[in-house]
Amino acid sequence: MRKISFLFILIFLPLSVFLQTLNVSGSIKNFEKQYFQIYKVELDTLILVDSMMTDAKGNFQVKISDSKFVDRGMYQFNVIDQSFFVLNDFKPIVLETRYEFDYFNNKVKDNLVIKTSDENIHFQTFQRQQMLVNVARELLLQLLHIYPNGDPFYEQILKQYYDRYENYDLFIKKHSNKQKTDNLFLKIAKAYYIDQTPDWKLTAEKRQLQARAVFFDYFNPADDFFYHTNVIPDKLEEWLTLHIPLRENQKIDENLMAHAAIQFILKTHDNPRIYQFVLKKALTRFVGAHLYTSFLKVYDAFMIVDHDDCDQTTDDLLWARNLASDLRNIQIGKVAPDFVLKDNLKMHDLKSDYTVLMFWATWCSHCVSSMPEIQKTMDDFKLKNKTKASLNVVAVSLDRDEEAWKSYIKFQGLESWIHVSDLKGWNNEVGKLYNIYSTPTFIVLGKNKEILGVLEESEDLDRFLNSLNK
Repeated sequence: MRKISFLFILIFLPLSVFLQTLNVSGSIKNFEKQYFQIYKVELDTLILVDSMMTDAKGNFQVKISDSKFVDRGMYQFNVIDQSFFVLNDFKPIVLETRYEFDYFNNKVKDNLVIKTSDENIHFQTFQRQQMLVNVARELLLQLLHIYPNGDPFYEQILKQYYDRYENYDLFIKKHSNKQKTDNLFLKIAKAYYIDQTPDWKLTAEKRQLQARAVFFDYFNPADDFFYHTNVIPDKLEEWLTLHIPLRENQKIDENLMAHAAIQFILKTHDNPRIYQFVLKKALTRFVGAHLYTSFLKVYDAFMIVDHDDCDQTTDDLLWARNLASDLRNIQIGKVAPDFVLKDNLKMHDLKSDYTVLMFWATWCSHCVSSMPEIQKTMDDFKLKNKTKASLNVVAVSLDRDEEAWKSYIKFQGLESWIHVSDLKGWNNEVGKLYNIYSTPTFIVLGKNKEILGVLEESEDLDRFLNSLNK
């Protein structure tokens, strides 16, 4: 396989008294008349600064003075489908790298050699040390639990584990003791710094608690410099992950997750644009993970403001307000939203002590396999009913195929239930009204159509209805 070498010489001219200019020039050997791109980093967004083509000799030059493209912060360079970062502090940067088409070995960032500036020399050192610590945390830690004490390889692993943390510690302290304290690389390095080496003998849960305790010791999320880096989204995800149970089958504590998000958001409050980003990012993440209790707690903490404003809605968070309104209607104790069953009959018109709303579809294998058990649960409630309470079942189908839907009802003998479907699949209006995101979902209502329970498994439905029968 042919190997191609690159030589990058990137020069960021010194900051003018009146104008900040980004000047980049260099050459890419054996990469004639090829394109590469420069992006400015803003949190989780990459803004294209320029797409440049080398000349017949592999040389390039670009000069940018547009203020929307020039900032003190992080820039990403994309060469084909590989990338690396540099820090722009308005001082000259000179670097060399080599690109090879064998992606499994040498990549542009792995072969990067920084000539100048000091910021980038130290930034590259940090990135390499961070990689070594990540390997210690993810791999060496596991190996220490595999190899027996006394094995020669065990001693090497143990030494490597502690050496990597110690070297990172020395790197931070060495540069922190210098007079200049506003180094860009140091701000980033400290954001990921933990001022204590995790004891490998600790349980994973204890290491997690230890990491939480020192997470913000050297990291200020409100620092405006971070707006022009990818540090904030990365650290927010890391912080929330530290609050997820480590055991595979352990349920996520939504109150704990919300508390974690609120902690992080509060620390950004002095920086409005980072604050808005983190709030939106946390809300979006919780919605994506279906952690709606966490979503509502964060929403209540920051979106319900004690002001006499006529409209507290911002355009980029309008979706959150709309979702919160929907979620409020399906909270325990709330009256369930009404909808039309057929003709002029509405769900609230049903006269029964209890109503079960079942959201399902014939294309849902779990629904179909569970249907006999669901039918038995409904029948048992009526047969074993000690209180003689009446029960209606409203089955809302998310089907698109009318024939398949009606045929299944007849085949399974479900004619005694009330069936509703607008044949719009996941765009079913009733499903959207109840914010349904999985099938089957059961919502149990009381006599006045208040929500008593929201369940996702047939076994949970059986237990819940049995508790009402006592």
